[in-house]
Amino acid sequence: MKILVASIAMISGLWAAAGQPRLAWTTSRVDGSPDPPRAFVHQEISPQLRFSEAVELISVPSRGRFLLLERRGKILSFSTIGAVKTADEVVDLLTLHPDLLNAFGVILHPKFRENRQIFVCYSRPSDAENGVRVSRFTP
Repeated sequence: MKILVASIAMISGLWAAAGQPRLAWTTSRVDGSPDPPRAFVHQEISPQLRFSEAVELISVPSRGRFLLLERRGKILSFSTIGAVKTADEVVDLLTLHPDLLNAFGVILHPKFRENRQIFVCYSRPSDAENGVRVSRFTP
């Protein structure tokens, strides 16, 4: 019964307010701009470098280098300073796992500065046991 009375009261309140003009909201204290954010600007930093289906790019702290993961499992490293002409191959997962389908991500170990370990997530065929793997690589 209480629900019925509350529903009737709410509907009658909405019906009464339907004919009234809406009041402008002038008391907002929200900071920001109504303009959309500016678009990103594309700028080539090393035009000589070419990659095949890059998936992820991460910065290696205190080394001045980037690690780049390609979809087919190749991990490359290159300097963050100046125009770089070549990238160094860190590991090619396809040579270690010929049945590799896709590489999804690479991340540095939380204590990377001490142990230099990286973790890579990749997939193998769907009929393989443990088809998606996260593997640790140590130099």
